[in-house]
Amino acid sequence: MNNFWSKVDIKGDDECWEWTGCKDRDGYGLFNLKKRVVRSHRFVYSLENDIKKGQHICHTCDNPSCVNPKHLWQGTSQENHLDKLKKKRHRHKISEALANKIRTDSGTYQSIAEKYSISINSVWRCKKFLHRGFYA
Repeated sequence: MNNFWSKVDIKGDDECWEWTGCKDRDGYGLFNLKKRVVRSHRFVYSLENDIKKGQHICHTCDNPSCVNPKHLWQGTSQENHLDKLKKKRHRHKISEALANKIRTDSGTYQSIAEKYSISINSVWRCKKFLHRGFYA
């Protein structure tokens, strides 16, 4: 456990606590725990909370390498995605006009993705979230 905390730059109580160890390509901290690779923020959250199956551990600070427990919250995949959209930090740069075209396109997800040169995942997001006022 000391090895874990030696890789955390703990600052003020309300500031981000930066993970200084290994990170994935998105900036989330990674470490080995009992021969498994674990995300550092999930581990910290699990020290004081039960993580329900399928839940995401999200950041209020939007800093993927932060492990300050005060900055972490548990949410569904949809809640996490909506939080990203609301804060305008999603990766999917699809205009609202294109999202509207995608939503009304009756083709298969595969054919729509190929038609607009986007991922099938982006097609899914447009169709799932646009009716709530969000787009991919």
